[in-house]
Amino acid sequence: MTTRCLRILFLMLPLANSTQTARADTEWTRFDEVVAQSETIAIAALAKPVDFSKSKAQLAIRQVLKGTLKPGKYEVFNPGRFGGPASVPREFVVFIVHGNVWQFVGWPVLRKPIDSDVLELWGVNHEDAAHCVSPQVVTLAQLKTYLKNKTLRYAFRGDLYFPQSGKPGWQSSGLELSGTYVSMADASLKTFAAAFGLPLKSLARVKGFPALAVFAAQPEVHVDNWDGPCLKIEYSNDDGRALKFRGNVVGLDRNSGEYLVKFVICQPTLLTQDDLKRYLGNSRPGPCSYTFHLKCAQSERTKARELTLVMGKNQWTIGQIYGWANRPLQIAQATFDGGKLLLPTGSSMSPLPKVFQNGRNWVLRMVAPTHGGEFLILAFDLGEPPHGEFPFRRGCGDCEEELLYGLLWGHTRGTVQIQDGKTLKTIAPFSVTVDRVEFDSKP
Repeated sequence: MTTRCLRILFLMLPLANSTQTARADTEWTRFDEVVAQSETIAIAALAKPVDFSKSKAQLAIRQVLKGTLKPGKYEVFNPGRFGGPASVPREFVVFIVHGNVWQFVGWPVLRKPIDSDVLELWGVNHEDAAHCVSPQVVTLAQLKTYLKNKTLRYAFRGDLYFPQSGKPGWQSSGLELSGTYVSMADASLKTFAAAFGLPLKSLARVKGFPALAVFAAQPEVHVDNWDGPCLKIEYSNDDGRALKFRGNVVGLDRNSGEYLVKFVICQPTLLTQDDLKRYLGNSRPGPCSYTFHLKCAQSERTKARELTLVMGKNQWTIGQIYGWANRPLQIAQATFDGGKLLLPTGSSMSPLPKVFQNGRNWVLRMVAPTHGGEFLILAFDLGEPPHGEFPFRRGCGDCEEELLYGLLWGHTRGTVQIQDGKTLKTIAPFSVTVDRVEFDSKP
């Protein structure tokens, strides 16, 4: 297949939420502030294990990038908790501030030599709170360049991947996304932009993929380390239409400095390249909607019946269930028990039953209050995803995504349950198929 190229040139990018806290126990510091605060920045290794009782660490400084220290062994203060993984890399980057305090670290995340890896940046001196850096990921070459000219430039390339029907793994579509941008990591760049009235967001030029012309020309880009280093590219327009890509960083091109990335589509949930073409081909699409057909078997508690589940029609609700009562039931809550991770995907102000206690792993549950005071529960047994696939797409979408991917990989069964406020009863097993995926046109 001939590779088609989506070339994106990002000229300026603000650090999204760089001075805000992601949650109450998380502190954020901008990358330029980290560099400015650090009296010494160096490639180092642990000379011996960290002594938490003494709040000190023995470092073997290998190469000094900023400051007057010479290579050798030094004792630094680590007043909080080192907090690193159990497997300490051979080399990492340390940021030492005034008072000989080890404040931040650049930690290789791909388990490669430090000059061929990407570095996750975080604070090591907080006992109970996470201390993050924005952006969270840089390379050693980027850091060295920034120390010279205060420019933090990102370059990336990678294919767009789609899941394979009926079997594990993802397959390249042959469509490549590539681009560059300069992060506004330095406060002086923000001052310059403000003085000339420039927008504090990426200024993009798109080539090679004309269908993207229906979107605003300026996608937002985020660099973070959610389940591994990743890039997020988000297009939108005034009609509320969105196209979001998530790219997991899988390597680094040492010659060009480009991040090597595997991209997937996060929003909307599009399972095939044909779905992507249809979505982009509609000049005025509304929200994507998904219709599922559930065939319930006859049991002691119910006759055989067929249900229809519709998701995405209304952005303010999770979905509707047709065929159980004389009018549709509104789904009030959905959770996905992905292994040890419970992902709530929706909620209601009404009191809901605790249906998740002692629940099996990898089960997506949708809860809908009935008109008789009970709760109808659709429990989809999606099974554990193919090895390595769940982290690849995690954090992209909502419960319809979990259901769509589960069905695509062949997990097509579940059970209907009823909760009467006291007990949970299994009513009947069902099989489920995807009926259709639609892109409703706006008037």
